[in-house]
Amino acid sequence: MGVFGWELSRGMWDAPWRGFEQTVSVLAAGMASVIPAGLYAWRASVERSATKFLLQGVVKFALTILLMAACIILLRPAAAGFFGTLILLQVMYVAAPLAQAARNGTEH
Repeated sequence: MGVFGWELSRGMWDAPWRGFEQTVSVLAAGMASVIPAGLYAWRASVERSATKFLLQGVVKFALTILLMAACIILLRPAAAGFFGTLILLQVMYVAAPLAQAARNGTEH
């Protein structure tokens, strides 16, 4: 829930300067990224089969694409807020483990 909380606070902080449309865009992109990631993490924590684990990754990717499409079609978000947030959240999947490894003194 840390990422969602950050997105919510970022969206609320951004509202007075960018307007309601940017806020909705940031929150929609956060949800389109966080929901599939949360479901994937929940399933991955109990999955032991490599094939099913890989399938869960494919489902996560497909759900992310579907949620992005639904947000774009239904909400018509501001492009900068929506895609900027999506890119930032996708980069965090790489940056967070690297930062953790550097803090622990190990390499990936």
